[in-house]
Amino acid sequence: QLYFSRLAEMSARMRAKAKAQWPDTQVVDKLLTIPEETCILVGTLYKEMKLKPNALDEYTKSRSDKPVETPDVLCSEDDSMVLEDSHARIPLSFIGKDLPRIGTLVSGIVVAVKGKNSKSGEFAVEELTYAGIPAKKHAGDPPTSDKFMVLVSGL
Repeated sequence: QLYFSRLAEMSARMRAKAKAQWPDTQVVDKLLTIPEETCILVGTLYKEMKLKPNALDEYTKSRSDKPVETPDVLCSEDDSMVLEDSHARIPLSFIGKDLPRIGTLVSGIVVAVKGKNSKSGEFAVEELTYAGIPAKKHAGDPPTSDKFMVLVSGL
């Protein structure tokens, strides 16, 4: 749910940034409607980690007499990336020059990717852009009086 709310909040800004960066390329509204030509998809990255423990398996094994073994490192060369929105998810393959390695990416990042569907069912990413840091919100005018209240917790 966190990823969907983050995408909903950042989607409009990400679409505008993608359209400015790649003005001659169509931005797709939903992952369900990807055309055959090169296009732009906006969504949230999800990293599928093969070594990540399954919570249900962990619970089942913890009830047995054998100790539960967890790997020290959860990332591997077999990890893959998926782009998802509120309608669908599509596997990604990174074919473009200067794209980040999958090992350097994490789940939950809102991105725009430019590329096209491959015959294998993956979206072949040629270019990628991040949403960036949101603009700083103006907190309002500073108080004009010299009376302040401070709340301190955790002492």
